[in-house]
Amino acid sequence: MLAVVYGMERFHHFTYGRKVIVRSDHKPLESITKKPLHKAPKRLQRMLLRLQGYDITLKYQKGTEMHLADTLSRAYLGNKPPNAFTEELSTITASESAYVSKECLGDTAQHTKKDPVLQELDNVIHSDWPEKKNEVIPSLHPYFYCHDELTSQDGIIYRGERVVIPAVLRKDMVKRIHSSHLGIEGCLRRARVSLYWPGMDAQIKDYIQSCETCLATSTKQQK
Repeated sequence: MLAVVYGMERFHHFTYGRKVIVRSDHKPLESITKKPLHKAPKRLQRMLLRLQGYDITLKYQKGTEMHLADTLSRAYLGNKPPNAFTEELSTITASESAYVSKECLGDTAQHTKKDPVLQELDNVIHSDWPEKKNEVIPSLHPYFYCHDELTSQDGIIYRGERVVIPAVLRKDMVKRIHSSHLGIEGCLRRARVSLYWPGMDAQIKDYIQSCETCLATSTKQQK
């Protein structure tokens, strides 16, 4: 995708205002470009915004079927200093936009290293996902449907801008989310802004439904 950005800058006069088909052997990019912008990984959001001025259709094609070398990614850039946009991309960190404290991010990074499932997930993110769900280990199946939104940075896994929470921290996160007794829908909205793990919604609902304070409040409102 970065090569596409550079290509648009180099061949602006040939592409701007024209319909362009971009073929890539990176399959997740095809679905990412079809999703709402806020669901794309943070680093891709800026690039996708930059490409809004172009009429681009991105199509997946197997690497073995792409016989011509990717000239844009291999073109020698010389000693020309990077422009402001390129420098901005290189300094984007997901933690800057996360709606969680630095202390929480530190705990998450520490426990992510100890979580075997998240370590397997991190490996797959960096090595690229297979095309079919049954080609990954069963513990990663819950992540397959959103795999094109997953990124890993500084020891933390993100789904878009949401932090993927290690298993050992999930109960504590549910307690924090519920600390203000916002009710089921309020707590779910609060959690969905910044946190993610498979089954999170169900876990939050079960916890709140066992809360005596929330049950008492709900009963009073019904009366």
